[in-house]
Amino acid sequence: MGNGFKPEEEILLGLLKNAIVPSEGLPDRDIYSENAGADWDKVAGMAGKHAVLPLIYDVMSRMENVPQNVLNDAKCAAQRTFLQSHKLLCVSGNMINLMENEGIDVILLKGASAARFYPVPELRKSGDIDLFVKNGESFEHACRLLEKCGYKVKDRQHSQHHTEFWSDEGINIELHRMLAEPFDNEQMNSYVNNLADEYMDNRVHTVILGYSLSVLTDAYDAYYLMLHMLQHFLRSGFGLKLLCDWVVFWNRDIGEGDKNKFLQMIRESRVEGFVRIVTAVCVEYLGLKPENVSFLGIAEYTRDELQEFMKEILSAEEFGKSAKDRMVVMRGSSFTDYAREFHHQMKLNNPKHSKNVLLWPYLWIKTLVVFLINNRRIRGVSSFDIVRKAGARSRVVRNMNLFK
Repeated sequence: MGNGFKPEEEILLGLLKNAIVPSEGLPDRDIYSENAGADWDKVAGMAGKHAVLPLIYDVMSRMENVPQNVLNDAKCAAQRTFLQSHKLLCVSGNMINLMENEGIDVILLKGASAARFYPVPELRKSGDIDLFVKNGESFEHACRLLEKCGYKVKDRQHSQHHTEFWSDEGINIELHRMLAEPFDNEQMNSYVNNLADEYMDNRVHTVILGYSLSVLTDAYDAYYLMLHMLQHFLRSGFGLKLLCDWVVFWNRDIGEGDKNKFLQMIRESRVEGFVRIVTAVCVEYLGLKPENVSFLGIAEYTRDELQEFMKEILSAEEFGKSAKDRMVVMRGSSFTDYAREFHHQMKLNNPKHSKNVLLWPYLWIKTLVVFLINNRRIRGVSSFDIVRKAGARSRVVRNMNLFK
């Protein structure tokens, strides 16, 4: 694997590879002999921060050198996740059935839909339920139905592409009106928005543990998984769990028609560079079968390039929660790149008023003032550190040619 990672990172990647690709057998013994001084508490802590600790419990339980306290923590995490997964599966199935009986076309995103490809689906951790309903009357109807079922709209909504609901039982549902938060490229946004009808036409029903779930066909499922990763990557980042989703998805037999459709979609939306580096990293470190993704024409990346991208993933933890100064990643380091991102943030924070060009100067000032105040009072981090981190993270984007 190379010596570019910390011992604990090497071990965690080996454990994950075995957990999601069982045919790999126990992780390479060389990993452990080369990292004999690794701190297993740090391995477990890192796994927890990436929301993958439940996945690696079974592998660790078959090893001789794992401390008992680490095994106990992993076992507890696996048990909690197992129970939570069944709870969310039950609610997902019932809610989808209820909406479809009301004439609402709905699709389950992530959650049980992504988990079904894992060796033990219940160990794929999920914190909420994501449902996609077309914007308009169907979306409003779905909102009313959720409220009728006792769900409440959260006071603070952090995104304009979905509405968050919560129940007294601790269940969170994100009702999506769009497939992704708007990007800083209008052509990409238009492309994604125009896919809404296609997505509804490409949903199928699958039964998991007795629950009928409305999910996507492979090409559209893959494109959504990519969108979800890209959206988080361009903000605070994402961790190992989403890479695991990518591995178990593509390590299956997928038809040529779905592969060709997916390839067409990533080319049309100009995100091939992102898809290729993500896929290459999964092949190198997490057991993704290269023959299954050869159709993507994965470029020959150097070891340094793959390590650099994986280090970005490792440092992000789950959804970039590792540091308060991780907010965005730049698509370049020029003044134009910073200006484009600032303008994009203004539009995200003022979705209605930003449509009026005459208000832009006022909204720019407002965005800057709010940014500075929030950094000092809420995030407790300097604005300079955020800007510097955004620029530093841009190095992992430079060869992707996103949206170009």
